[in-house]
Amino acid sequence: MGGNQTKNIDFASKEELWISYYLDELKRSGLVTEWKYEPHSYALSEPLLYQWIKQLPTKQTIQESALIRGHEYTPDFLIRWDKRAHHVLFNTIGDGINLKSVAFIANQTSNVSLIDVKPAFDMNNMTRLFTINQKWMLQKYGIFVQKIIPVKETKHYHKVGNGKKAKPVFSHSTWSGIFPNTFTPDRYLFTDVSNKPRKINYKPISLRDYIATVRQAERK
Repeated sequence: MGGNQTKNIDFASKEELWISYYLDELKRSGLVTEWKYEPHSYALSEPLLYQWIKQLPTKQTIQESALIRGHEYTPDFLIRWDKRAHHVLFNTIGDGINLKSVAFIANQTSNVSLIDVKPAFDMNNMTRLFTINQKWMLQKYGIFVQKIIPVKETKHYHKVGNGKKAKPVFSHSTWSGIFPNTFTPDRYLFTDVSNKPRKINYKPISLRDYIATVRQAERK
């Protein structure tokens, strides 16, 4: 595939589309060798089937039904990293560092990450379902799937007034997610449909500047 796969895929959410911008830019830079959308479905539990007898006017037939349906899970993206991205954008469990502070976690032997993309605000409680699938995947297949949020704003408030009359007043925002914590892809700087400049309330940095910052920190 070429450097831009995004236009050929019908993504399930705008957040998945945004992550594809991110991965396309990494692929063009050579830091990602390949990425796939919804790469493979994993069977986490089999259906519970049973047979029963259906009485027809002149005969009986044996029917089969599912008492419990089977359950499958499909990660959103597979990312195959180039070795140059190690310690820059991904780390592994064997690297001996705190993985809570790294961007992506990859399989130690294959440099592959599986990720599930979630919105900043989970109105349908899908994150709770993901955490169950995440544990299930690890237990059954030994595969770790990482939750990724493109951009998340946390608003902070302070109280003004005393007692019952005190009111929360907005003070400032902090930003988290893979874009503010690493780099913001060039394509995300413009809206998805009209391609007009997107309003971004955090200070985005480019992939080149992000890499330079990481390399500078390594030299210290």
